[in-house]
Amino acid sequence: MSTAIYLNGNIYTFDSNAPRAQAMAIDTTTGRILAVGLNDEVRRTGTQHTELVDLRGKTVVPGFIDAHIHLLETALLSQRVDASACSNENEVAELVRARATQTPVGQWIQGGLWDKNLWPGGNFPTKISLDAAAPQHPVALSSKDGHLLWVNSLALQRANITAETPDPATGAILRFGDGEPTGVLQEIDATQLVFSVIERPDPIASRT
Repeated sequence: MSTAIYLNGNIYTFDSNAPRAQAMAIDTTTGRILAVGLNDEVRRTGTQHTELVDLRGKTVVPGFIDAHIHLLETALLSQRVDASACSNENEVAELVRARATQTPVGQWIQGGLWDKNLWPGGNFPTKISLDAAAPQHPVALSSKDGHLLWVNSLALQRANITAETPDPATGAILRFGDGEPTGVLQEIDATQLVFSVIERPDPIASRT
């Protein structure tokens, strides 16, 4: 049997009697965990042929099986604006304003689940309310059905979307009468113009 021992780790066992361990021994042929515990006690299970790996304090968790739950998106929901309960455009803008006070200047504010069909009049929102709520943060809020993206002027600027930007082959940049973008992008080819410039979240900076 070929084995490896991992030492000096922060190992989550999910065993209520011993939830954390420093070390673990593994059968490298089958992947079976043979022992978990303190460094010294696990080290004693090895032989002269056992591979020793120093984890240097790194965290080890059991493997996750993603049953199509969008794990990263789910984890980030707590940091995003949830507009699902908002009954009008101004209520969404107030949530954005509150989030802006907790977000470093220049960083993206994301979220969504807004549904204009539930708002009085059912009109499309515009960048104007988001500009007032978060003038120093680019904002991108997806609609509940995922077909629309509502953004502010700074987000449009980051994506280089102007009155001269043509509509993509499929989708649309909604516009005011003078051709200026309203702040609503329709369908994936249009929304991707903004999504493509949003930085991926830093998992270390996102820890709370």
